[in-house]
Amino acid sequence: MTARSDLSEAWMRPGMVITSHTVPWQQPNLLIFLRRAKGAQRFFWESDRTLTSFAAFGVAAALTGNGQQRFDQVRRSARHLFDRINPSKSTDLPSEMRAPRLIGGFSFRDVPVHPGNGNPDVWSKFNHFYFVLPKYVLTRKEGQAFLTVNVVHPEADEWAAQEALWDLPAPLDMPVLEDLPEAVSPAELMTEKRWQGLVETATGSIRAGRFAKIVLARSREFPSISNPITALVRLAGQYPDCWRFLIEPATGHAFFGATPELLVSLNGDNVSTMALAGSIRRGKSLEEDTELGKVLLASSKEQVEHEIVIRTIVDKLTGLLEDIKVEETALLRLSNIQHLHTEISGRRRNKASVLEFVEALHPTPAVGGLPSGPGLEFISQSEPVSRGWYAAPVGWFDPSGNGEFVVALRSAVTDGIRTRLYAGAGIVAESDPAREWQEIDLKFRPMMEAVGCLV
Repeated sequence: MTARSDLSEAWMRPGMVITSHTVPWQQPNLLIFLRRAKGAQRFFWESDRTLTSFAAFGVAAALTGNGQQRFDQVRRSARHLFDRINPSKSTDLPSEMRAPRLIGGFSFRDVPVHPGNGNPDVWSKFNHFYFVLPKYVLTRKEGQAFLTVNVVHPEADEWAAQEALWDLPAPLDMPVLEDLPEAVSPAELMTEKRWQGLVETATGSIRAGRFAKIVLARSREFPSISNPITALVRLAGQYPDCWRFLIEPATGHAFFGATPELLVSLNGDNVSTMALAGSIRRGKSLEEDTELGKVLLASSKEQVEHEIVIRTIVDKLTGLLEDIKVEETALLRLSNIQHLHTEISGRRRNKASVLEFVEALHPTPAVGGLPSGPGLEFISQSEPVSRGWYAAPVGWFDPSGNGEFVVALRSAVTDGIRTRLYAGAGIVAESDPAREWQEIDLKFRPMMEAVGCLV
């Protein structure tokens, strides 16, 4: 891990322990809870499609660093951290509510996250991995809410966690949904002419047999500070079926979004993932919407792209799963777009942890390329802007190896000075640059509306 001297590594010092204390909580609104953060780092996870949602702020302990062995680094450090935690003694509470969770994610690649040109980048506080044991966590499951406080303290101070609970900050007197700032037009960080040349180069390489598929991303940026909480409130109203997330490794440096793509969920021995590739807009009427869905399902170009993703995911999971089931491909309809969507599930072998599945699956051909290695090199050499954590795994895991990770699509990052938005499209041999440009415009819309950009 990166050498740091802040309090997030106090748990490593001799004589220090971590104590968790959990109590029932009457107010289940997670975004209201985040009003208590008062400048502390914030973390958020919520979707109508997940059983467990939470909001958190403050840092009891953190794991962060760089390097090509980042998944191993996280696994080893997390085992050490979990071993130092004294779990909540409230035995009358559900065990899954008392289990500590680490929240965070990884960068898209294990190469420099931000450019080394001497200028501060919007990703300047993000390393190859960052996971946090928050100080305060509000967890909601099946309508019940529980508050957990995690405290690092000298072993003799047995009341530290209870005292921290009494010191929970009061919520700020401010509305959950603030007015958006004056609308601004973001700057494209890649011209349409350059995009056309990039897609033509990619399709030429695909037709020459060097790749089967490449995923290319665009980014937009505007000089304004976005409020992630306001954005998440708006995203919850428009995209309840997406996973809405917030990771803030340093105050004011936040990565947030609403992604439709689950990378992997592990609950006991049950593993779920999905293939999500191929898209088309929603119709303005029920009849038009139905016809557009039929066009998407019948498109040979979109079917080829989708089948590549399904086949690769199944191949990557064969050694980790048994009883693999691939459901029939269907449409996933969101408020502004519809996708080809295939559920994939199975039972884990050999007690593999969710992090092992994350390592095996990332990057899927839905966000990288096939073959993966050459595809990633093409992306790194061709895209003018670093992806940072865009299209990377973000999520949570617990000491038993259970957890849930998504692919961080439809997302934005802010550093307190500017905000950058990302969206991408899968390129296959038949891809048309103009159509792919328009598809990405459609994918930009959720985050542009959430942060107050002109659409």
